[in-house]
Amino acid sequence: VYVATLSGIYDLYVDLSVDPIPVEISGSPFAPRIMSASTSGPDCTVELFRTEEQPTMAGARAEFRIVARDRFGNQREGRDSGQAAEGDRFMVTVEQMQHAAQIELVYYDRYAVAASETGGILRECTYEPPGIEHLICDTGTGKYLARYQPTVAGIYKVSLLYQSDEFRISPLRTKVNPATLRNNGHINSWAFGEGLYEGISRKPATFTIQARDRFNNNATAGASTEMFTVFITGKEYIYDCASDEASSYNRECTRVDDL
Repeated sequence: VYVATLSGIYDLYVDLSVDPIPVEISGSPFAPRIMSASTSGPDCTVELFRTEEQPTMAGARAEFRIVARDRFGNQREGRDSGQAAEGDRFMVTVEQMQHAAQIELVYYDRYAVAASETGGILRECTYEPPGIEHLICDTGTGKYLARYQPTVAGIYKVSLLYQSDEFRISPLRTKVNPATLRNNGHINSWAFGEGLYEGISRKPATFTIQARDRFNNNATAGASTEMFTVFITGKEYIYDCASDEASSYNRECTRVDDL
């Protein structure tokens, strides 16, 4: 009888103790494969997780992998090795720290879909099922793809549970930046201030532009003053300091400053 705690393939030698040199019996060494024990929630880990230093852009996919492990830290072998699928036992919640958004990932059972909808064809987890933006998908290897697509900018906490047991590393923190303004940023951006309506001759008139992405996030990161140009026409032509015309005129130009 022996007890192993690390999964994998071992070399098992059985010798007949004959003087002066022990002799291996027929078939020795044997190669037993030690499988992992049952999944332990606190010992599960993640990989390829984007931290606050690696932010996701609003509207873009964010992905990481859950690694199912037993209480000894062994990675589970997964469904491809004959173990039961456990994707429905994992719970992932992605919550914005100011409670402006919360995302619950749902289990996408690609094995059931293959049996009932795709004629036995098993789709890869990288395939995006229609209508499912936030999902957990069993890769069959003891790892589970977790995917979500946030649209609200900010700092998020990601809570991870296996059944009712929280991962020891949970919650994690990640960051979502506003989307680029080049993609429909003009729709939600707006301007305010006295300079939009009146001014005094020879005195600066000012107003503020609030840049917003297509999801209505204030563009507090990733924006640039070069994204906006301001021209004023009427009795006098006032041009943007950043424009190509700035080198051609001696008159005062209008300047766009980043606040």
